[in-house]
Amino acid sequence: MMVIKVDKQGRVILPKEVRDKYHFDQDTELHVIEKEDGIEIKLARNKLPLKQLCSNGLKYDPKNILALDIANMDDDLQ
Repeated sequence: MMVIKVDKQGRVILPKEVRDKYHFDQDTELHVIEKEDGIEIKLARNKLPLKQLCSNGLKYDPKNILALDIANMDDDLQ
C-alpha cells in the first residue's frame, strides 16, 4: 500500500512508479468510485487509445493487427 497526500487544491499525485507501470500520461482518464469505507480509483478503460491498450499487455503491435487478421482469415479458409 502507498500513502499519498491531498494538496490544498484537492489534488493527489500518483507516484511515478504507478504512472509508469500503468502507462498513465497527462490525458489518462480515471474513475473515482465512492465506497462505504473510502474511494477506489480505476482506469477508464473505454477511453484508452489503441497504442496505450497495446502497451498495457496486448501481445500484438497495433501496426500489425490488420496483417495478423488477414493471416488468420487465410488460415481459417483453408
